[in-house]
Amino acid sequence: VPSGRPAPDVRFEFEVDEPVRVRTFPGPRYPDDLRDARVEGEVLARFVVSAAGRVEPNSFEVLRSTDARFAAAVRSAVADTSVRFDPARVRGRAVRQ
Repeated sequence: VPSGRPAPDVRFEFEVDEPVRVRTFPGPRYPDDLRDARVEGEVLARFVVSAAGRVEPNSFEVLRSTDARFAAAVRSAVADTSVRFDPARVRGRAVRQ
């Protein structure tokens, strides 16, 4: 959830027994113009994974990016419907993280 502390029912890694794990993530598509120019980049983003193992779209936030085109590629990749996670668990129950 953007801007600081997530909603009360969203758990940090230290608050869960089992953290979120990636199940399927094809990864972002490298922007053609940046690849052609041999530009490397980095994106740091955060988002919430639901108890169902899906990214909550409105939770995506770019914290830092070397180029807005890289950030857009990551945003698009995370929003892809094929992206799946194993949700975080507390005492065996799936929770948002």
